[in-house]
Amino acid sequence: MDNPLQRSPEPRSGEYGTVSEFGSVDGWILLEVDAFLIAHPNLRRFHSTLEGYREYVFQDASKLYIRPNGEIIRIPKPMYASDGRKMKGYRYNIYEGKIVRAKKWHEMPRSEQEWVVI
Repeated sequence: MDNPLQRSPEPRSGEYGTVSEFGSVDGWILLEVDAFLIAHPNLRRFHSTLEGYREYVFQDASKLYIRPNGEIIRIPKPMYASDGRKMKGYRYNIYEGKIVRAKKWHEMPRSEQEWVVI
């Protein structure tokens, strides 16, 4: 029988950094996501808090957060506007394959976001 902790999501293009190189982990249990991300070759740092927040930072500075309620947030690698200003406040939407403003993210229904089973 396969080890469920050795699951891997589908590969993706990676246009927005490491967090966009792999597909959805929606519905996975937290241990599966941890096993996949901690073993990822581009993981630079992992941090968890007593409150249950988890942060995975990759070498290209893209980030994946898991909130205590199981919500997954993917922050793309740093991006810059044509005038050189850093573009802030974006999240990567795995289902659309593009970035969205954080405000729009909060307005999206839960069914259009990624969640892990806590």
